[in-house]
Amino acid sequence: MTPNLSPDLNLYGEHELMDMLAQNRADGLAPDPEQTLASSHLGQVAANIMQTALPDTLVGVNPEFKAQIAVSQELATQLFEPLGLVTPTTSELETQGIDFKRLNERYAAMEAAGAEPELVLAPSLALAEWRTVFKNLQDDPSVNTDGRIKNDGLWLADDVANNWDSLMNQADNGTTATTSDGTQWHVALVPGTPKPSVVSIDAKGKDSSGNITPLLQARNTAYRDVPLQEATLHPTIADYLTLQAGRLAMNQLPVDSETYTWLQGTFRVGNDLRAPRGFWLPDVGRVGLYWDEVDLRVDYLGVRLPVWG
Repeated sequence: MTPNLSPDLNLYGEHELMDMLAQNRADGLAPDPEQTLASSHLGQVAANIMQTALPDTLVGVNPEFKAQIAVSQELATQLFEPLGLVTPTTSELETQGIDFKRLNERYAAMEAAGAEPELVLAPSLALAEWRTVFKNLQDDPSVNTDGRIKNDGLWLADDVANNWDSLMNQADNGTTATTSDGTQWHVALVPGTPKPSVVSIDAKGKDSSGNITPLLQARNTAYRDVPLQEATLHPTIADYLTLQAGRLAMNQLPVDSETYTWLQGTFRVGNDLRAPRGFWLPDVGRVGLYWDEVDLRVDYLGVRLPVWG
């Protein structure tokens, strides 16, 4: 199933994706979403990390979570080092305020709540740099073994691209750490379930009655230690793109192949207030960033409640 891009594709002019989808199907390139993906080199590295006793360098952090930290650093190195970025060490992150003990506790709580948390080390990048990250994944034969990444791997609706700087400036992502090259990084736990945890909810976290849903409240109580705030209900765009790129690099299926996830930030076009939403189009081979009116509530769009360091 391919996500419904909008109630009326003609209205929003999103013909490009559908044209590529039709052509890929005609060429026999549309992948089977249930196919078993081959293990990449990085996937093997991650498996080795998970099976190896790690040095006790982080106080109050259990071995499983230490392994997750190591995997996120390995992914950051593969994804962002080609851009000239230096992956921060755990010591650098701790020194600048990232609380791994707290994240360890939240990780366990998210697992218990069925959120399937994934740790992402997300840098602040320009749009052109993100395009390079996904193009590099497509061009890496150890990653794109089955050709599932196509068309440069990343697609943005024009209105998201045109408001990129504003959306980046709105990102509320907790403590950031700045490396020697001037890059800002933050650590986030993002639910890795195939679909958002709570759907049929608008960008403000409200249901059709204008209330925060009990399920969202329950998840917040289970694994967050801060009150629900509209500004921090959603992953940042950087969180989401890092999550999706990391899953592609590990030869795992990206999230949201049949759904969308609301992402942080809003922008106006005329009198309309809009928010970005992310997804994966398996037939087109791209991670996508689209948008919708902030008060939209549909059963394929929802909240993927994150926790930041």
